Amino acid sequence: MRQPRYAYASAAVRARAARLLSAEEAAWLWTVDREAVIRALQHKGWRTDGPAEEMAVARRQEAWAFVTSIAPDAKALRFLLAEEEFLNLFVCTMAQMSGGDQAPVWALPCITPPSVLRNAAAEKDEQALPHYLQKSAKAAWQKPQPGPQLMRRLQREKRAAMLALAEESGSPQLSTLARAMVQADEDKALFFGAVYGQDKEEILARLGPGGDNERAIEAAVRGRRALCAHWQQDGEKARAAETMDPNAFEAWCDGQVLKTAEALSQDPFGPGALAAYWLKTKAETQEVCLRLLEDGTTSLQERGRLQYA
Repeated sequence: MRQPRYAYASAAVRARAARLLSAEEAAWLWTVDREAVIRALQHKGWRTDGPAEEMAVARRQEAWAFVTSIAPDAKALRFLLAEEEFLNLFVCTMAQMSGGDQAPVWALPCITPPSVLRNAAAEKDEQALPHYLQKSAKAAWQKPQPGPQLMRRLQREKRAAMLALAEESGSPQLSTLARAMVQADEDKALFFGAVYGQDKEEILARLGPGGDNERAIEAAVRGRRALCAHWQQDGEKARAAETMDPNAFEAWCDGQVLKTAEALSQDPFGPGALAAYWLKTKAETQEVCLRLLEDGTTSLQERGRLQYA
């Protein structure tokens, strides 16, 4: 998918990216008061008249609408919203199981409209959903599971869908980025399992069997030190796992994805720049939410800095 028709879209999205926070600006947010933060966000084009999460959602929705409006093939980017799609499937299923007493809090932007997902769940009609959600939805609705078990299974199936959707795009760039995103997700699960003493069955439920996962899971079950030793060939990852708390390690993993996206975005004739802009926007909105909801601890500041590393 390295095509001349991406040249315009890549140029347009690079111009738009000037409105995003730089790493230096993201760090600066933590050194000033809330009023200065709000003024800086207004200068970057944020809508700042609501709670932090509403502001972040509006920013993400605006960015996604822009990216998909200029993309020669918007469907190629669907894998970037796999997280939101499967999270919405989860919250919708949980709401159905509870009898609808509590309205779902939807992850936005998303591809499948919440009304479509809600109606499909009510009628147990998985065929009304996009193909990448159908198998997961059918299993969730026909064989209900407790929330934690369902979440672990959907996280595993989300990663498979992400890879498949990127492959369907026909773009080697997007497939490379999807693999980096999946790797980051799996590394987080392994690290959390090692730090919090999860057993093999629980980690397997998150990751599934096969390949290097088997060896990595065995290491994670033995604890943090064993997992760091397993990752020793990747010295940077091993050092991060050895020295960081879970929040910081999660941010470090996200930062590695951003580095991959940035490298891919240098090709003006491919979709990498569009994907990178979207991922940077997500990082920005997460950073701003952390800052505006900051509870006085240094761990949130460290998380923000690492995400932009």
